[in-house]
Order: sequence, then structure tokens, then C-alpha cells
Amino acid sequence: MAGDKVVRKSSRRKPGFLEKLGSNTAGTAGGLALFLLSFYVLYSNERRSVETEAVFEEAEQLVVSTSNLRDSISANGRLIHVSGQLEAEILGDPLYPIALPCVQLSRHVEMYQWVEHSEVHEHEERNEIVKETVYTYNAEWSHIIHRSRDFAEEFGHQNPSEMPVQPYQVTANDVKVGGYKLSKSAKAKINWKTDLERLPEPPETLDVELHEKYYHHARDPYSPDIGDVRVYFQCSGIAGETKFGAIDEVTVIAKNEDGNLIPYPIRSTMLELVHRGLKSPGQVIKSEISSNRALTWGLRLGGWILMYLGLSVMTRVVKTLVGWIPVIGSIISASVTMFNITLSLSLSMITIAAGWLRARPVFSFGIAAVSMIPWIISKSKAAASAYKSR
Repeated sequence: MAGDKVVRKSSRRKPGFLEKLGSNTAGTAGGLALFLLSFYVLYSNERRSVETEAVFEEAEQLVVSTSNLRDSISANGRLIHVSGQLEAEILGDPLYPIALPCVQLSRHVEMYQWVEHSEVHEHEERNEIVKETVYTYNAEWSHIIHRSRDFAEEFGHQNPSEMPVQPYQVTANDVKVGGYKLSKSAKAKINWKTDLERLPEPPETLDVELHEKYYHHARDPYSPDIGDVRVYFQCSGIAGETKFGAIDEVTVIAKNEDGNLIPYPIRSTMLELVHRGLKSPGQVIKSEISSNRALTWGLRLGGWILMYLGLSVMTRVVKTLVGWIPVIGSIISASVTMFNITLSLSLSMITIAAGWLRARPVFSFGIAAVSMIPWIISKSKAAASAYKSR
């Protein structure tokens, strides 16, 4: 259903030089907070990475492979590796004719309703900054309630205030792999979703129509009205023969306690690994180490961005002071930006080096030495620029 557009405009006086200066000065505290936060993010990330890698290295030495419950006596209390098909009871939905053996069954509900989208544009007109907000309304399927009273234009875009059908989720009590019972936390790690495509026909007593993978509470599924509802289902971990897909195979590394798989304490970590598919202990550990390193690099980038943003906010006042001066203002602003990049890179690497100092001192000193490279490059570029300007 096509929507319409509503445009709202507002304006404010363009801030003068002193107002910009005051605003930037006031924002320095926020920049300092970001700057300090970056040190915590970077250092704690390295300490976490060091500890995690040590845990996986120790786990690789401790883990014992076993394939069935008969090994539980000799392997009781040890870190074991189990691979096999999932086993679980049949889960069903109380309203719809859905039942299958799986770890978790979820009912998802979507309602056809008006959804507001907005785009904001700003431009200068004389001594004012004009803000133009364009609101677009489209009828869409959505799993959340979009409240009409919160719309910029409520008239003609009324939605029901609540879902006539609520979401539902149920988790199996007993889930096993190779005869070993999984813990609650292990079941939560079986979080890959399978859409149930070939749903059974609904009974006549249920006023719904089956269309594709949805049960529709609608007059016409092909031409829905505002307030119509459709329901679909997902399961996590298929644990038996069904028409919805093959039985899931998983690999678990955890502590065996009388046939129950629970987290195993290593250092300050409770280790419990669950992977989809049949994998060797080495494959599981290698995959976890790769994931840990990817997370480490992501947080390193995030920490550096925080540090750069903090420095940029703190030095914005300098750019404001000189920005109005032709040519010189641009040169100084570019120099300040280069200084922020160089300093943030160097301090980030020094912080990273500090995180590795105790575990790998040679590696740590190597990173600290590399942290000087941005300054060397920056200094050489500045010298080259000065030579060209002569």
C-alpha cells in the first residue's frame, strides 16, 4: 500500500563566532571522556585477548574425545569432546498445528501497519539554518507496534494499538548429544534458525489461511489491510526426522559430570563450546581462536576511533579559532587533523603493547617501537612540505 509524504520545516539562527567557540569549548569535556575511554577499551581488550588465547591453548591440551555415554565413567570430571546428532523432545505450539523435535521453537508475529520513515536535510538561507524533515508513510509488515500517536502526521495513518496474536517461544528440557545431556547455557548456544516452510494445513476451527510459510489472519493474503496479521515459525536445532529439514549435528567441548555437559573452569573462564556440524577438537579450538582474533582487531579499531574522535573534539576549538583565516586556517586545520591521527595511532599501539607486556614482552616492545612510525612519517612529510614551499 503506497503512502504519502509530509514535510515539516524549522529554522534557527546561524551561530556566530563566539557561540561556536563556546560550544566547542564546552564539548571539550566530552572529548576528554572519549579519549580516556579509548585507553580502557584498548587495554582491557588486549588483556581479554591474551587470557582467552591462553584458555584455548590449555583447553587443547586437556580435552579428551569420547563418543558415547559408556565413556562417562573414565572421563567423569574431565573436559571432553562430543560430536553427534541432536536429541530432544517434541515441541508444539498451543494455537497452531506445529509440532516437531527441536531445541527451541519460536512463533513470530507480524502485523500490516503504517510505518513512518524520515529524512532530515539542512541548508543555509541568509543568516539561518533551515531544517527540513520529510516524513514518508508506507504500509508494511512489521513485528513491532508502530504507534500512530508518535507519528508526525497521525491523521490517515492509524494503526491498531496491540497485536491480536502474541509471539511465543518454548525450549526443550532435555537436549542430548551422543547420550550426554546439554546444560541450559549450551542449549542457548544452539541459536541458528531454520524457517519452517511447509506448514500443515490449519484446522477449520482456526480462522486462518495458509500462504507460503505464513498463517494469515486476513481477508485476503494477497491484498492485506491495515491490522492484518501473519504468523511464521522458526526452530533452533532440529533434533529428529521431520519434513522441515535434516537433523542437526553438533560438536560440544565441555566438562562431563555424570553424563551432563557443563562449563569447565579454566583460569578465570568457564569454558563451554558448541559448534554446528561434526568437528574435531582441533577444528573447534582453531575456529574459536580465529573468532577471538577477529573480535580483538574489531575492538582495536573501535578503540582507535574513540581516541581519534576524542582528540578531534578537544582540538575543535583550535580549528574554530583559525578557520576564518583564508589559506592559513585551512593549513592549520589540516595540520591539527594530521596531528590527531598520528597521536591516536601512536597512543593506541602503546596501549596495546602494555596489554601484552606480561604475556609476551618481546612482542610488546616490538609494538611500542612500531608506534613511533607514524611520527617518523608525519615528520618526513612536514619536512618535504616545508622544502617545497621554499
